[in-house]
Amino acid sequence: MSLQSKITEDLRSAMKAKEEQKLSTLRLLSSAIKNQIIEKGADKESELDDPDVVKIIKSQIKQLKDAMVDFEKAGRTELAEANKKEIELLGVYLPEEISEEELRKIVEQKVSELGEVTSNDFGKVMGVVMKEVGDRADGGMVKKVVQELLSS
Repeated sequence: MSLQSKITEDLRSAMKAKEEQKLSTLRLLSSAIKNQIIEKGADKESELDDPDVVKIIKSQIKQLKDAMVDFEKAGRTELAEANKKEIELLGVYLPEEISEEELRKIVEQKVSELGEVTSNDFGKVMGVVMKEVGDRADGGMVKKVVQELLSS
């Protein structure tokens, strides 16, 4: 079952179970997916492949995290909590992230494969590592590990 189909199925079950927050979150996600399909010029009944859906989910999570920071700064803890719950609901659909130790091993392997690298080769190292890990690692965490290894 594709990720988009699973989201649609979960949307229906949330509707039947009258889970308001889950329903609202999945409706927004479903809408974002449909907008992406329309942007691509495909008909409304076609499906996106899983990596495209994962990108949309990550984008939504990033927006929610940014808003959560703003809500916390403004003292709106109830809205920050609501965003936190939405992030948790969306996180279920993301692939399992690799640990920092696993990521460190991958970065070390890629650096040794590239040979002699300096801190000026940051972009090159980031590129090969991100190709390797794909959606399994957060770009910020990859950046941090690459910077640490290139600086030492």
